[in-house]
Amino acid sequence: MPMYHRAVIHLDTPALGMPQLAALGLETDHGTYDGLSFISDFSEDELDLARKSGFQTNILIHDVSSFYAHQNDGFNYARAKSSSGDRPENFSLGSYGGYYTYEEMLAILDDMAKKYPTLISKRMQIENFTSIRKEPLYWCRISAHPESEQKEKPQILYTALHHAREPGSLSQLIYFMWYLLERYEHDSQIKDIIDHTELYFIPCVNPDGYRFNIASKPQGGGLWRKNMRSINGVLHGVDLNRNYSYGWGSNELGSSGNLQNQTYRGDAPFSEPETQAVKWFTEAHHFGIALNNHTHGNMLLYPWGNYYSGNKPNTRKTPDSLLYYEYAEIFTKYNGYKSGVCYEMLNYYANGDANDWMYGEQKSKNKIISFIPEIGYSFYENISDIEATCARNLYANIEAVRLLLPVAKLLNAKVSLDGEGNLAYEIKRIGLGEGTYTVSLFSVDGKMAQIKGPEVYTNLELMEIAKGNIAFSILPGIRKGDRLKYILVLNNGIYDDTLTGSFWYCDSPEGCPPDIFPVPANKHIKISALQLPEDFHADVAIYDISGRVHTKFELKAADVLSIDVSYLAEGVYFIKGFSEEYGNFIRKVTIAH
Repeated sequence: MPMYHRAVIHLDTPALGMPQLAALGLETDHGTYDGLSFISDFSEDELDLARKSGFQTNILIHDVSSFYAHQNDGFNYARAKSSSGDRPENFSLGSYGGYYTYEEMLAILDDMAKKYPTLISKRMQIENFTSIRKEPLYWCRISAHPESEQKEKPQILYTALHHAREPGSLSQLIYFMWYLLERYEHDSQIKDIIDHTELYFIPCVNPDGYRFNIASKPQGGGLWRKNMRSINGVLHGVDLNRNYSYGWGSNELGSSGNLQNQTYRGDAPFSEPETQAVKWFTEAHHFGIALNNHTHGNMLLYPWGNYYSGNKPNTRKTPDSLLYYEYAEIFTKYNGYKSGVCYEMLNYYANGDANDWMYGEQKSKNKIISFIPEIGYSFYENISDIEATCARNLYANIEAVRLLLPVAKLLNAKVSLDGEGNLAYEIKRIGLGEGTYTVSLFSVDGKMAQIKGPEVYTNLELMEIAKGNIAFSILPGIRKGDRLKYILVLNNGIYDDTLTGSFWYCDSPEGCPPDIFPVPANKHIKISALQLPEDFHADVAIYDISGRVHTKFELKAADVLSIDVSYLAEGVYFIKGFSEEYGNFIRKVTIAH
């Protein structure tokens, strides 16, 4: 195996940028890119090629494979276990620098099937497909009936290890699988997901390359990327994530025709048995969503990776770009990953990758909303960080399968009190599954009663937003200035989703707390929060009728603020406040000097 270095390649001019680096056949889909430089792990030959092409480089770690292999020397593996309550009881680190050997992966899959035979199938070979070196390519299924396919249920696909040097993609998948299995009996959300969907896993797409890395660097740090394809008796390998047919070989920016390069795409689309197996398996099912897991970069990528058509810029978005934005925002809510297409994230292109094929190929199979999570900060993270990286991606894995269901969300709830009470809201369908949605209003504190509804929605299109209103009455005994709390409940026939809110009860908007006086105002406006709860806090601003902000300030419980308005022209103004806990308020005031 060649010597690898952690290095920074400087991208100083438009003529020496990421597209030009990718055109050399260097792997640019994993690493740290800040617009001016790119940091990743490169072979000596790759760095020589970059230098000869005019790029300036600096080596940060001379022998990065050795660094990976020894970064955990003397580390107590037991101490790497998290104390988090979400940690699956059966999850443990592997012996390959904290990651799993291939044999450990197989043993874990067997252990899962032994412990949870009613939730997960035994590992099975994908038809009769084997790798270059005749290793079976395995898959398994998690569902309420794992022994057989239930075609009426929506399906999701999770893959890992397209690239042999990305063991973290497997570890986080094992973490997620244990989490599902262990939580089924006592977590209603997980039970709903498993009962109503089928989850499919191909945990190692590239077994030959993975085993090669483990054999050559048993402590961790093997940096072979491709499969084990030999050409004319010489090992070169094919980049499996450039070997899919959609956009295959459309240019030299998104893959390489040079068999020595890391992004060598093979001599034909689906030339490799590993990608043939994924193709067959995908076409044999009806996956709605797919997560093709990779490492690293703390990013979430989605189509199009092949951002060029021939050699001409092709800036078109997918027809489902708004859906991709929506899902990416959900998946990255807690892990903080950046999201976008390859060009937006790394200023490079990728043709012939799994993402574009799974989404773009719609003749031999259905359309799949596919993503590539680039997990973690390194090909081989420090052992003390592995479990945290797994946990960091748990929410995205759960939300991905949940979005197969008839999921909708509530937006922009607003209360008005003209005559009878009215709660206006919007409902937006974001799940792939079609369903009937029922929206109901409930009082948290028993101070209001629904007098209209619930509202029922059918035939909502994906990403459609519908408006709704629910009328309510205020129960006797409620005083002016009381704060009323409500829950808006959306049921999709499987589970409930909720939106909570509150509002002030008063005869008119001008009469709601906080108190504002005098009216009309002269040189000062006084705002009193004396009567408000102890934890009240609001951000307040004074606007003119054109919407221009003139001053901003904070208002807290027990405050009596005197705001100087002597510099404002006479006229009508609005005082608007926003409180996350207590809702918003708006007052119209007149200033007369």
